[in-house]
Amino acid sequence: MEEANIPSLSSGAIGSRFVSQDDVDSAKSRRDEQWRAAYARLGQEPPKQVDEAYDGRSLAEVVPLGG
Repeated sequence: MEEANIPSLSSGAIGSRFVSQDDVDSAKSRRDEQWRAAYARLGQEPPKQVDEAYDGRSLAEVVPLGG
């Protein structure tokens, strides 16, 4: 089988849905900068941000069923 006939996941409809960690980090830093700038326009000190750890469990796993 030729390599040219193998579809690439990085291009096309599927590839456009994937985001690199660099893209995530740059979006986070851009959002943080906008957040700080908004508080600076108000003349206030921004509150401390709490960086919550990612929890990969589903909602059904997080919320126990009462019984």
